[in-house]
Amino acid sequence: MGAESIWNKLMNRGNKVESADPMDAERDGLLANIEPESTRRHAEFRDGKKNPDGSYKPRFKALQPETDKEWMIKNPGLVVQDPERTDDKDMVNISELPFEKLPPSRQEDSMASSRTSIEAIYRAHKNGVPLDEKFVDTVADTIHEQWLLRNGANLQDEITEKMAARGLKTYDAAKEDTELAKLINQLEPYSKLTEENKEYDRDFVQDLITQFNERQAAKKQ
Repeated sequence: MGAESIWNKLMNRGNKVESADPMDAERDGLLANIEPESTRRHAEFRDGKKNPDGSYKPRFKALQPETDKEWMIKNPGLVVQDPERTDDKDMVNISELPFEKLPPSRQEDSMASSRTSIEAIYRAHKNGVPLDEKFVDTVADTIHEQWLLRNGANLQDEITEKMAARGLKTYDAAKEDTELAKLINQLEPYSKLTEENKEYDRDFVQDLITQFNERQAAKKQ
């Protein structure tokens, strides 16, 4: 069974009418309150960017003028440019900011994968789909595809700009650069990701499965 068929099964798509279930309320409660999970994951990301002197290795992300307009007006000092880019695109250095201070577009990007994963986990449990490795890979595939839809164009621009700044004219040359090789691979579909990039998505899903299992175990006590 292909990934799409598995996804349709676990999401229970079709003509079946679902009855009310107490777990639906639990799921909806988590979906309405996923900011703590995104805050935790962003803090882990920042820890990985922290230098011994307490500063952070920068990670620039493009701002979205419509979504982030009010944030940009209120935080002009946080609107920066990536020194490796020549397009003067407004950016934010997400390494420097805790989750609650990120612009709306970046907060939403962080929470989107949690929403998809939580929804999938609860639907799978309700529909009798095992929360096994196949499930983890199926959801990881989906959240990567959704991430590409949100971020692919900006990532392509970032790669192009960094290649120019480093004097690299071909993708083959760029793939010799460790940072660029990782970014280029992120443009691929999930099946062609490196194990490192796949594991990031898998870990994301597995963390939420672990939390789900802990919640269910606590309810039985």
